[in-house]
Amino acid sequence: MDKNTFINTSEIVNSGNSYRFVIHIFDKNYNTGKFSTSLMSKYNAEKYEQQALELFGFKNWFDIKFGTIFPQITIHTDSDNPKEIVMLECKKGFLLKNEVKPFFKEELQM
Repeated sequence: MDKNTFINTSEIVNSGNSYRFVIHIFDKNYNTGKFSTSLMSKYNAEKYEQQALELFGFKNWFDIKFGTIFPQITIHTDSDNPKEIVMLECKKGFLLKNEVKPFFKEELQM
């Protein structure tokens, strides 16, 4: 998969008593992949989802999936396992496995 990718869609996945927020991505060659957070509570997964939307500058995931502009992101993989995506980077910050980290604190209203 190319390092420069685009977001296709997202979902909150139930894993027993915990949840993961999953972002499905694709590159210019239409190769697909996914970025998954660490296990967290449902509240934290929903909070992560909203913070990710704010970081990308969208109000909802529908606009991302069916809009004309896809947010461009850069994937960062594990050096030991290049197929495992450990972080996503966009113009305004990073999406880590357990938190959304904007470059500037005022970009997210937490």
